[in-house]
Amino acid sequence: MLPRVRHQDSSGRWSHWSAPHSFITGEPDVAPYLAGLVISEIMYHPAGDGDAEFIELLNVGPVTLSLAPLRFTDGIEFGFSTGTISQLAPGERVLLVRNLVVFEATYGIELPVAGEYLSGGLSNKGETVILSYGEDVVLRELNYNDKFPWPVGADGVGRSLVLINPEGVPDHGDPLSWRSSLSDGGNPGESDAVPRQDEDLLGYALSGDPVFDPTQLTLNVPLIPGADDVKVIPEWSNDLITWHSSDFVLISREPEVWTFSLVPEPRLFMRVKATLTR
Repeated sequence: MLPRVRHQDSSGRWSHWSAPHSFITGEPDVAPYLAGLVISEIMYHPAGDGDAEFIELLNVGPVTLSLAPLRFTDGIEFGFSTGTISQLAPGERVLLVRNLVVFEATYGIELPVAGEYLSGGLSNKGETVILSYGEDVVLRELNYNDKFPWPVGADGVGRSLVLINPEGVPDHGDPLSWRSSLSDGGNPGESDAVPRQDEDLLGYALSGDPVFDPTQLTLNVPLIPGADDVKVIPEWSNDLITWHSSDFVLISREPEVWTFSLVPEPRLFMRVKATLTR
């Protein structure tokens, strides 16, 4: 483009047109948003008043982010340029709500609410939610659902969807990146994750021993809800030397149950392996 400009003085006289100036438009730098901004919690189906819905964003990155260019372009309608909160510092959260009066009656008046969203609220059955930079640069996208493998505890029984280990910026579209909140009503404005102390990883992640049912070929893994710093996976071996994580299929969450898809060999050993997620 080669734009030209002129100006008008206080007496109404116009200047001559300037010489043409060239410039090249470029793509916005969204790297800080992709590295640091997550959708951390979604209350899509409250147990009581449906107007108590909310969506929460969290800045897990090292720099303050401007919210002005951001908007939800699917699922709900909201542009942060019209919101009451214009930026998000590292570690800060911001909320969008369906009905501010109902939300504050439920959760109090001190939470960081940027505004009310439009579009009639979030679907109780599931839908696509997209957070964009401007109109068409997608930052986060998920298609949540009220059926397995999504956490069914968030479907109308009082709990919310909570992003597991948000500091790791997990794939928002993966149902296994989400769990139900620990308490009814969710936890807008704060985390409900269980902090890890000095205990071993399995002691932190499990409330008891895994149980294998040889008749059903299922392995029940009693995870502690909110123990988000650790990922637990089942493994099998026939010699206690070589271990395999394949051949297990997750068939239930909350509680977590895996089925074993191979015909058991004469000798079959199983264990669960815990690894830190951050």
